[in-house]
Amino acid sequence: MTRRLAWILLGLSGMACHAGAPAVEPRSEDPLQDLAWIAGDWTSVDADTTSEEHWTAPAGGTMLGTSRTVASGRTVFFEYLRIEADEQGIAYVASPLGRCPPTRFPMVAHDAGSVRFENPEHDDPKSIAYRRDGDTLTAEVEGPSGRRTWRYQNSIASPRK
Repeated sequence: MTRRLAWILLGLSGMACHAGAPAVEPRSEDPLQDLAWIAGDWTSVDADTTSEEHWTAPAGGTMLGTSRTVASGRTVFFEYLRIEADEQGIAYVASPLGRCPPTRFPMVAHDAGSVRFENPEHDDPKSIAYRRDGDTLTAEVEGPSGRRTWRYQNSIASPRK
């Protein structure tokens, strides 16, 4: 009998907590959900150079990313990145070496495993593209200085010491 009374009181207390709460509107799907395949920790190794990109999952209309290139044990390049959805549409926004203002590359095409962003007004690069095939993420930038391609593999960040 005591157990039964406890369940009844628990149920009533739960109802009291929710009695005055406003109805919650269902949230729409994140506009970047189609690009969720970019999220993860990615590493590319070429001789003594390691390039990494780390991307968060879509949430709140953004995906946040960082990029770092280490050559001969020294950081030679880094970049703060984001993919965002706003009133102008979806865009890749880059701040190489932390520079402000960042450069915006609007999305021009995407499908289930690839996306392309372009900014013809930018000096170099003019386009940035990503393509995923299994555990490989290929990034390609193209502009007046040519085309550069990175093939990243899924990686797990090393534990902090």
